Amino acid sequence: MESEISYNPNQQELEMCQKLISKAKTAFADPSQSGYYVRTAGITENGDIVTGGNKENSLSDAYVHGETAVISHIRDVYGKVPIKAIGFYKEGNITEEDISPCGACRDVLIQQTSPDLLLMSGNTNKIVVLKLKDFTFDNFHRINPTDIDAIGLKEALIALNKSVSFYIPENLKRKVYGVSIVDQNGNNFRGGLYTNCGYDAITPGLAAVQTWNNSDQEKTGINKIVITGRNILPSPYYRDRQALLELSEVTYQNNVRVELINLDNLDNIQEVAITDTTEWLPRPFSAGNFGMNEAIREQHNKMFH
Repeated sequence: MESEISYNPNQQELEMCQKLISKAKTAFADPSQSGYYVRTAGITENGDIVTGGNKENSLSDAYVHGETAVISHIRDVYGKVPIKAIGFYKEGNITEEDISPCGACRDVLIQQTSPDLLLMSGNTNKIVVLKLKDFTFDNFHRINPTDIDAIGLKEALIALNKSVSFYIPENLKRKVYGVSIVDQNGNNFRGGLYTNCGYDAITPGLAAVQTWNNSDQEKTGINKIVITGRNILPSPYYRDRQALLELSEVTYQNNVRVELINLDNLDNIQEVAITDTTEWLPRPFSAGNFGMNEAIREQHNKMFH
């Protein structure tokens, strides 16, 4: 079996990869919406292997992803043990692009595993292996607060203040942020966190995208995205990074500027960092990355015409 891996594996590690991919092939998946089977397996540090597959619900979303199914299975059976690797079975040719957790799964993987978690995709002919840290980015570039204009800040702050966070614990409330998408005409489309007693959350970036889509404002390109937190520099969820990247794809824009702003209790700017919609989502899970150009074109035409 051919192997491409981000470190030099010993024979035992290669055998583990082969065993994990073979087990993933047996996982049950039910992709009633996407038609894409994500057959997955995970292995703990103790060598215990479990399977998991994606399950989807009609016109709703994938209520269980392959990665989250495996993590839940491990936690149910073995508890809070370290997870060493997660593998995906895929037929045909294998490349690094076949490993691309969606934003929501990246958020779970970051919380439940380590940056050195091995993520692999393959079959009996070839396995490609990367690490979770290959899919994360928080090395935001700090700039002087005087180097930004205030456009979008007020609306992002309103979104932060309007966030519904009553159902989350105090230690998580400090991480809440507000988002404003600023178009080239200076219009703002804001989004804040919404949670309810069923713990069904709409994250701020996705909420801002929905505001953009539902607005009667004549659509232009995006000028920038402003994200603000209080007493913390925002580190947006990867599901939000994905949603905002997809919007930039639909508007036919690359590398849309993102400003991350930390405010104190008096709403004074404490620090500012910048990134863009491409940089902050390495190895992206998006329509553009998957070559879904027709879907992007149809969305663009519907939005702008």
